[in-house]
Amino acid sequence: MAAVGRPKKKIILLHGCGPKPAEDELHTLWREAMREGLHRDKPKLVAEFERVESDFVYFGDHSARFVRPEFDPELDIENRRQALRELVDLGKPREFRRRNCDALPGKSAAKEFLMDAGSSLGIGKLLIKQKLPELDDYLSGADWGVEVRERLAGSLATAFDNQEEVMIVGHCLGSVIAYDTLWQMSREHNLSDRVSYFVTLGSPLGDNNVRGRLLGRGHTSVGQYPNNLIRWYNLSAEDDYVCHDKAVGDDFKAMLEHRMLSEIGDHTIYNLTVRYGRSNPHSSVGYLIHPRMSGILSDWLAE
Repeated sequence: MAAVGRPKKKIILLHGCGPKPAEDELHTLWREAMREGLHRDKPKLVAEFERVESDFVYFGDHSARFVRPEFDPELDIENRRQALRELVDLGKPREFRRRNCDALPGKSAAKEFLMDAGSSLGIGKLLIKQKLPELDDYLSGADWGVEVRERLAGSLATAFDNQEEVMIVGHCLGSVIAYDTLWQMSREHNLSDRVSYFVTLGSPLGDNNVRGRLLGRGHTSVGQYPNNLIRWYNLSAEDDYVCHDKAVGDDFKAMLEHRMLSEIGDHTIYNLTVRYGRSNPHSSVGYLIHPRMSGILSDWLAE
């Protein structure tokens, strides 16, 4: 049982772009990756983690029109599981370092360089549309985005009603959806409840072309930011082109200056995931099992 006087905790998870396996399979895989990271680094907290309930905000059903015809969901989930098994086999936090990252098959910084260059040359929005069509569709006001935000808002409202301490973990597009939802809830519904930890993984929120299309973009000063966060931790992997701009702290520093939250922490990591025989620095399991994520999770669990 949780210690007397400590609030019950809830984790809300949001996946990212691209084709996805079934909701229950992906939810199970995410929890397994987080649990394995804790087991490696903070084994005494595994039992505490197992007691924490999680909601998985799934929108993979809206990805069908962005999926290649040859996509095989059964093969996909097995390849994800294999990638996780290989990460578990690393065994020690010190294995997640540059030398091992540089040795991965197919490692390349070309896509990240392209996104960086494109943003500097003023074609970043076009590249997002080409490389991340699901993100572009969401930012263009797709109806399914409204539906997903409503689902997340419902999950958050229930957790707040139950006086649960909430951690949100958003990967890729999921981090953008979470940010927009938090803004809506804090501004439109004027809720005083706060998310204790907001964790963004491989997030495009550092990209100015993305920030310029967020829901709060039409507001000035502090009105464009959510005011229902306490801590925000952002993890960005080397070579991950989705988060080619690795930091959010500089872009959202006004939130700190106006005391809208306590901390924004940016962390650059090495994602050692290999999928289909090649380095995949954007992989969610590589973020979720990383020692930096395990440290954030263990701090939250221990509070």
